[in-house]
Amino acid sequence: MTAPSSSRALTIWVVSDGRAGIENQALGLAEAVERLTPAEIAVKHVRWRPLFDRLPSAFKTPAMLAPTSDPLTAPWPDLWIATGRATLPLSTRVKAWSQGRTFVVQTQDPR
Repeated sequence: MTAPSSSRALTIWVVSDGRAGIENQALGLAEAVERLTPAEIAVKHVRWRPLFDRLPSAFKTPAMLAPTSDPLTAPWPDLWIATGRATLPLSTRVKAWSQGRTFVVQTQDPR
């Protein structure tokens, strides 16, 4: 991960399915980073459409996200901290979408 220039804060996305117990772990990690360097933290919630929820991660695409999910589009963050099984299909792809600029951290059941 490249450190942001001194004129720009690090952008961090905390991505989860919104369950407090899961989200708080990723948010705590983001806040720990924020204590070390200027950062802007955005919390993003993702939910899969019921029809696609049970598909294996490798088959899921962003088009299968429920309309209630937060938008996940460029500009991509410097740091993506995701937690839980629901975020895994996105975490495995965000580095490619960002052309290698996003550092990805995946916690909880990353299989």
